[in-house]
Amino acid sequence: MLVVDNMSLREMYTELVNDGPNVTAKVEYLCNNFRRNVLKRTRFPVQFKPVDYVSPKKNKWIIIFTAKSKKDAEAPVITYVCTANARGGIYVFMISLFQGDPCVLMFPPHFFQRYRDRFMEGNNDIKGIDLIKYFFCRNPTFSSDETVEDKRIFQTSCEDGVCLGIEKEKNFFIQRTFITYEMLKNDQIDTFESLYDSLYDGKE
Repeated sequence: MLVVDNMSLREMYTELVNDGPNVTAKVEYLCNNFRRNVLKRTRFPVQFKPVDYVSPKKNKWIIIFTAKSKKDAEAPVITYVCTANARGGIYVFMISLFQGDPCVLMFPPHFFQRYRDRFMEGNNDIKGIDLIKYFFCRNPTFSSDETVEDKRIFQTSCEDGVCLGIEKEKNFFIQRTFITYEMLKNDQIDTFESLYDSLYDGKE
């Protein structure tokens, strides 16, 4: 079971990667029902209510299925993240691939506060686990930006904006903050150089 307060980053990485096959098996089971529902739909995109799943290792996962067209009935966009309560709030973890190897993206509570402040303009109507589900329903996929000049920073893009973080250990990335695409306009180089330094120092 994932215990953020008592585990090292490497222990968390191992726990999550080892639990991955359990989530994959659950996803395969759910796919049959998803496929039938997509084939019945006439309007797209389709996104079904997130599924809560507790694995045999007692980890809590959220599974989200998205189809942009009827063709996706056979190959939907599948997002799954693990949540864990800790001091300071709920931490979220996503297993992905980076340069061919399994990696873990960790989203601390601060990340979702920044998302709410900057994208939702401080709206407090959605909180806690509901805010997390809202974020990943809107942003089911992430693409890494290899062109970032400051190699200390790990930058990924999603539907609503850009996630900025660092590789804390090999294949373990902490997504420390969120910025909107609007914030990227108007050549704010000095601002983001300062933000990058804050990220690296753990202050943002």
